Amino acid sequence: MLYRYLVGSLAAGALFLATSVLEAGVIYNLSGGTVTDLMESSVTDPTPLFGGPVVVANSITFSTGPFAAAQAGVGSDITAGQLSFVIQADPGLFIESISLDEIGDFLLLGNTAEVTAGGTLVATVLNPLIGGFVSSPIDIDPDMPQTGTGSGIWSGASTVVLTQLDATRVRVDLDNALIASADAPADAAFIDKKALTVNITFREVPEPATLALLGIGLIAAMKRPSIAVA
Repeated sequence: MLYRYLVGSLAAGALFLATSVLEAGVIYNLSGGTVTDLMESSVTDPTPLFGGPVVVANSITFSTGPFAAAQAGVGSDITAGQLSFVIQADPGLFIESISLDEIGDFLLLGNTAEVTAGGTLVATVLNPLIGGFVSSPIDIDPDMPQTGTGSGIWSGASTVVLTQLDATRVRVDLDNALIASADAPADAAFIDKKALTVNITFREVPEPATLALLGIGLIAAMKRPSIAVA
C-alpha cells in the first residue's frame, strides 16, 4: 500500500529535484543499432544513482552505487529514479523487443521492518506515422513487500514486445522505486539495487522481393481448387 501511494504521488506531477546526464552526447554501439540520449533523474535523491553503462553485443548494463533506501526507527525512506535513452536500429532492422533484468539485496531487523521494490519499463516508438508506446511492470522475486527480520537477494524482470509496430527508433524509460520502513523505534530496514541490464533484440526488415513472393503464394493458395474426399 505504501509503495502504491508513494509511486502514484510521484507520477501525479512531482517536479524532478535532480537530473544528471550519463556521458552526454556519447553514442553506444550495439550489434544491431545504437543507444543515445542517455539520461537519469530522481524526485527523491541527488544523482547519479546509476553508474556508467557497459555495452556487450545487444545488452547494456548499469551498475548502481547509492541506489538504496534505509530506515532506522519509526518512519519510511524512498529512493525513486528514472533512466531513459533512445535506441536506433541499424538500416535493415526493426526493434523486436526490450527486456530488463535487475538485482539487489535487502536486510530487515524487527517485526515491523518492511521493504518494497517496484517499477515499470516503457518503450515509446519515435518513428513518424507509427507512434504509440508499450509498457510492462517489473516483476519482483520474491514477492514484495518483505517484512519481519531476515535478509535476502531480490531480482526484477520485465519485457516489452514491439513486433507489430515495425519500430526502428524507440525511447526507453525505466522507472524504479525502493522503499524501506519501520513502525518500531528499535526496528530497521534496508534495500538496494546492485545492477540492471537491458537486452535489445532486433529482426530483419523483409525485402520487397520476399514480400512479393509471399503475396503471390497467398493468392495462389486462395485460387487453388478444393478437392473433395469421398
